[in-house]
Amino acid sequence: MWSMDSWLWKIAVIGAIVLTRVFVRMLTIPHVPTDPLSHSDERAHGLLEVLDATTIAFGLVFFVIQPWLLQAFYIPSGSMEDTLRWKPAGDRLLVAKWIYKLRGPGF
Repeated sequence: MWSMDSWLWKIAVIGAIVLTRVFVRMLTIPHVPTDPLSHSDERAHGLLEVLDATTIAFGLVFFVIQPWLLQAFYIPSGSMEDTLRWKPAGDRLLVAKWIYKLRGPGF
C-alpha cells in the first residue's frame, strides 16, 4: 500500500510539503503588518517560495512526468537478459512512456 509507486505515498509527500508551508506561514508571518523592509519577513517569504517551488516540482514529477512521460527503472538481476538486447544486470533504464500513447508497443 505504501510503496514508492503508490498514489497514497505521492499524495502524502505533497500534503506534507503543503502542511509544512502552512505551518511556516503561521509561525513566521505576523497578522499585524510590520516594517516592509524587515529581514525576517524576507527570510520567511524566501522559505515560502522554496516550499512552493518544491511542491510544484514534486507534483510535476509524481503526477505528470512519472505516470505519463518518463520513468526510471533499476534492473538488479539478469532476469531481463532474454528480453533486452544487452546484459542489463545492475543497469538503469529510462523508459519513454509517452511514445506508447502515440503508437502501440509493437510499432
